[in-house]
Amino acid sequence: MSEAAHPSSGSGAAASSTSSELELIEQLKQQLAGPLFAAVSDQFSNFQNTVLSYQNKLQYAELKIQVLEERLRLVRIAKYGPGSEKLSDAQLELLELEPGVSSAEVQAESERPAVQPSTKTKRQHPGRQERPQPLRV
Repeated sequence: MSEAAHPSSGSGAAASSTSSELELIEQLKQQLAGPLFAAVSDQFSNFQNTVLSYQNKLQYAELKIQVLEERLRLVRIAKYGPGSEKLSDAQLELLELEPGVSSAEVQAESERPAVQPSTKTKRQHPGRQERPQPLRV
């Protein structure tokens, strides 16, 4: 067998085999650098295209949601009349779920003032009664 195949056979042979191995490694790096860089570059550009595609889809979905919410709001206003513009979205949603709500009821509800929580006045506690005179100290 040759000394290059067995680097442990001698110290001079070890140095020459190490340098030849380093040269071989450098040659392999140079040969692989081009295709490896091209493959990584292709994968990166594919990833960028995918991210851009998902960003566009997300933006389109958000715009579509806004349009549909506005349409729903306009349909509710048309269904319950102009008085329903004073009602909040939560109230309109409750009206939507209520079976058999008439536009007169909606009008009356929208004209009614908002309910304020009542503030109860606390009754004064009568306090303790005075002790009779003979028990006072």
